[in-house]
Formats: sequence, C-alpha cells, structure tokens
Amino acid sequence: MVATEVHWLKPTLMIGWLVMGIAVALGHHFFYSWLDGRVVQSKEEQEWYGRIGTGLAFLTKTLLTAASGIAYTQLLWRTLRSKPVSIGGVDALFGVTTNAWNLTSLEIWRRGPLPAIVAAVLW
Repeated sequence: MVATEVHWLKPTLMIGWLVMGIAVALGHHFFYSWLDGRVVQSKEEQEWYGRIGTGLAFLTKTLLTAASGIAYTQLLWRTLRSKPVSIGGVDALFGVTTNAWNLTSLEIWRRGPLPAIVAAVLW
C-alpha cells in the first residue's frame, strides 16, 4: 500500500479518539455534577452510580490512550526516518510503550525527545 493513499486515516483516528475522550470526560464531569448533593435512595442505586462513573472514567482513559498511542507511533516513525538510531535505540523506542524501563535509555532522549515525552505521558 502506498502511504499517500490513506494519509488522512491516522490523523482522523487520532483526532477522533481525542475528541471522543474529551466528550466522555465532560460527560463524566457533568454526571458527577448532577449527582452532587443528591440523596441516594438505596444501596443498589449507589452501586449503579458508582458503576456508571467508573465506566465513564475507564472509557475516557481508553480513548485518550488510543489517541496518544497513535500520536506516539507517528512520532516514532518520523524520528526513525529523520535521525540515525542504533539497534538498541530502535528496540527501546518500540518497547517503551510496554516497558517503562526503556525510558531510562539515554538514546531515546537524545535521538527522539518528543516521542520520549509522549511515551512518558502514556505511562
């Protein structure tokens, strides 16, 4: 597949996940604002409010992490195309999203500080 055929897909997904994450975060905020000061009538009602709030918080984190993950991947490939990186540095750059110890690699910070910052935010 030629890269120019679908050049809009990744940015669209990234912005879409970001906008949806912000929308769900606002929904979470307004849900708890609505609950503020309300008297709970039963234990089951309180449990459901907790479940809904937890679900909204989890969905917010998932959507924002997806947007950040796509951003990291795009920055990673831009960095690898533009700067020479050793094999150990490439390994650390690819593994930093699943292993936080890779953030201790000095080469990540020297060769790709922007992807390193995004990866640190992901953690």
